[in-house]
Amino acid sequence: MLWLWFIAETKLDWAQDYPRDPQLIQQLEIEVLLSLSMAKVQEMLKALLPLNQLSPGHATHAVIQHLVNRSHSTRSRLKTKQGKVHNLKRPI
Repeated sequence: MLWLWFIAETKLDWAQDYPRDPQLIQQLEIEVLLSLSMAKVQEMLKALLPLNQLSPGHATHAVIQHLVNRSHSTRSRLKTKQGKVHNLKRPI
């Protein structure tokens, strides 16, 4: 969710710091200037924070590791939820 906040903050700052110029609309002969999108924010981040490119093998490993971690997390959450349900069903 942090990325949503970052993008919203960036879009707000961008709109305040760089207001749309009506003359530019006429000059470009368009109806509306494009707004700052998530893809554009992503491109800005790539330019500002260059990351090493992963090889296909490393990328595959990273995705697999993420999925395994998510599976462990889901299993743990389900076990906790089942334990709470079993505790509620026990007679007093």
